Amino acid sequence: MGIRKLLLGHTPPHLEPDDPQPGESTIASAAACTIKRGVAWVGGDLIVTNQRLIFNPWYSSDLTKLTSQGLKFVPIPHAHHMTTVVGSAQRLGTQADADSGLITAVSVGQPAGLARPPTIVVERSNGAPLEFGIARSRWTPTRSHRNIVVRDRILAAAKAALGC
Repeated sequence: MGIRKLLLGHTPPHLEPDDPQPGESTIASAAACTIKRGVAWVGGDLIVTNQRLIFNPWYSSDLTKLTSQGLKFVPIPHAHHMTTVVGSAQRLGTQADADSGLITAVSVGQPAGLARPPTIVVERSNGAPLEFGIARSRWTPTRSHRNIVVRDRILAAAKAALGC
C-alpha cells in the first residue's frame, strides 16, 4: 500500500485491538470521534470486535477528556499507550468487564454537520449514552456521503457482533 493511498483514505488500515481477549477478532473499524454537545471532541479509531467495542484515541493526552464521559481506560503492558473499552457484548454476561459495562443498544445518531461527521449512539448498562462520529478517514470532510456509508457499515457490524 502506498503512503499516498493511506493518507488519502483509499485503503484504510485494518485495525486490531491492542489487548485482544481469547477468541476475540476484529469485525470492523473506522476513524471516529467522540461527540460532546454536538461537536467533534476527541479523535481516534473505533474498533468493533466480536466481544467488545473499543475506542483508541489518537493522542494519549485526550484520555483525561474521555474519563469525563464515563469511559474507563486500560493500560496496555506491551504497548506504550492506553485504550478505552466502550462496552462488551450482551451475550458475554458475567464475563464482561465490570468497568466498561454491557452495550444495550447501538443506533443511528445525528446527521453530518459542519462540526461533526454522521454519528452513532451507544447505550450502555452503566451510564449515559455515548455518541461517536464516524468518518471514512481522518481527512474526509465531515459532510461527505462516504462517511454515511462507513457509519452504516459500523452500525450493522456492531449490532450483529454485539447482539444489540
